[in-house]
Amino acid sequence: MQKRDASRRLIAGSAIIGSIGTFGLHVLLPALPAIAEAMRVPAAAAQLLISLSILAIALGNLAIAPLSDRFGRRPVVLASLGLFVVASLAGIVAPSLEWLVVARVLQAFGGGAAMSVMRATILDHFGPARAASALAATATAILVAPMLAPTLGGLAIEWLDWRAVFALSGLLGAFVLWFA
Repeated sequence: MQKRDASRRLIAGSAIIGSIGTFGLHVLLPALPAIAEAMRVPAAAAQLLISLSILAIALGNLAIAPLSDRFGRRPVVLASLGLFVVASLAGIVAPSLEWLVVARVLQAFGGGAAMSVMRATILDHFGPARAASALAATATAILVAPMLAPTLGGLAIEWLDWRAVFALSGLLGAFVLWFA
């Protein structure tokens, strides 16, 4: 019974941590026009926030998993989530689009890295034969985050401004870091 509870907590934790990267990407979507206007750049320039973020999430997935094999899962996932939170805070205070792109790329890298470490943790815990169902449950949560994030981002922009989406990501990231 105790092992079953630990497994459920691991799946829930993996789902929450794995969702942070996709949440950060999709919560930003409604803010793009406001960012372009505030930074006085063309909409195409603001789109760099999305395209480079997708690359950073992928790079975080690829680059960090081997480090978690070497240094351990927990320190690497905590560092990844810490990077996500710090980069979210940097996005709030970014004075230019260039700085905002750097902050968003680092935020995405941290989210992608945390995602890959959590998948590896599930494989460690369940083994290859039983990991499929746990990974499926985690993937479901990772797919739900992009459905909710644009709505939350739109509400944040409506009530405050585009910087609120980075504050929202930072708060969520801080909660996930605390949870981890």
